[in-house]
Amino acid sequence: MGIQGLRNGWIGGAIAGSFWTLMVCLILSFPMGVAAAIYLEE
Repeated sequence: MGIQGLRNGWIGGAIAGSFWTLMVCLILSFPMGVAAAIYLEE
């Protein structure tokens, strides 16, 4: 799917875009959440 799925312009493109957005948000937010939890625990 990947980039080609984003160019379809149909439901597959929407699903691919949502998936990549979710992955980027997860990659950015998970380490910050873990770091904040460790900081608050100490």
